[in-house]
Amino acid sequence: MKAKAREILAVGAVIFALTAVPLWIWWYEDNYFGRRYGADAKIFKLTASCRQGRVTVDRVAGYNYWSGKFRRLDKITVNKGDKVVLVVKSADATHSFRVKPELNVEQPIEMEGGHTKVVDFIADKPGSYLVECTMFCCTSHHGVFFRIEILDKPSKDNLSQAENK
Repeated sequence: MKAKAREILAVGAVIFALTAVPLWIWWYEDNYFGRRYGADAKIFKLTASCRQGRVTVDRVAGYNYWSGKFRRLDKITVNKGDKVVLVVKSADATHSFRVKPELNVEQPIEMEGGHTKVVDFIADKPGSYLVECTMFCCTSHHGVFFRIEILDKPSKDNLSQAENK
């Protein structure tokens, strides 16, 4: 009877580990950046996909990576003085993003396929900044870019949003 009880306990522990650990990781990832950078930080989780030649705010996983069913990110709009956190993930190839030096962003924003790079900065200089992949990553390389638009004065219509087509 003791062996049966141990088997039931072992199966219960395995089921717990298979459900609780992924749920904890999911919860931690969702709450980590808010605690680390503060509640006022504008956090943008981006994915660069060379195969489709675009950057997106949509979650890219196996099912939509191959079909390309995710939207292109045209620009990120923030207000002057906002703390911006870019969490950039590469879905497939090595990417190296560059921004004009006036923006005070760690250069380059570089990551290998499947890896993530986190960059934070204060949006202190109004303007429109092109963020483009400077490493030839694939045949669709020309489409792997987006803009960061920093508004001088806050507007009701443009409160820290990622605009998509």
